Amino acid sequence: MQNFNDITQTIFHRGITFSMQDYVFATLVVLGEDVGVAYAIAYESVEYGKAIGKEKEKDYLIEKKKDGELMLQQQSLIQLKDEIAEAYRADIQQKALSLEQIEFTASDINALLNKLLATQAKDLDSASIREMLSIIHELINNFGLSSGNDAFAKHFITIHPKFNALCRCGREMDIVKGLDCVCPSCKQVYKWVEEEDRFYPTPNKL
Repeated sequence: MQNFNDITQTIFHRGITFSMQDYVFATLVVLGEDVGVAYAIAYESVEYGKAIGKEKEKDYLIEKKKDGELMLQQQSLIQLKDEIAEAYRADIQQKALSLEQIEFTASDINALLNKLLATQAKDLDSASIREMLSIIHELINNFGLSSGNDAFAKHFITIHPKFNALCRCGREMDIVKGLDCVCPSCKQVYKWVEEEDRFYPTPNKL
């Protein structure tokens, strides 16, 4: 976990100073809090407390978000935020090494990989392309791609092997075990019977 004293010394050695409010603000942003809420908590906790639950709360947070985004453009906040994020990342990686006895479900791993990818995508300028491609590769190989439709979250395509067969008309054709087929020459229909594991010609023609 990040340590305030360690981060303070690291940043101060670079000649950059920050306040306790800056530290709280940067930490909240790193943890995913809304920029407006993070700014209000860190710098205007009293005013924010008065605005909570009131009609003006929404407009207040919109204004504070603008202030917060301006703060995040300052070099001191950029380095502070990066240092805190790196501390969290290192802590997570360290703890992950001791998770041998913990069992993750497929959905847990899928969620973790998506979270990592989302984190990388938030800051494309400093993101490692190799790491992003590695995460995407793992997602595709293990979970498929989401279509964005809840009803069809994953699509898998099964390609059945084809076999060469001889129709009653004497022409060759391709058949797929397990699926009904039709001779392209004479249109003879062959029905697959699962119980007998074979095809039977039918008098019907498509």
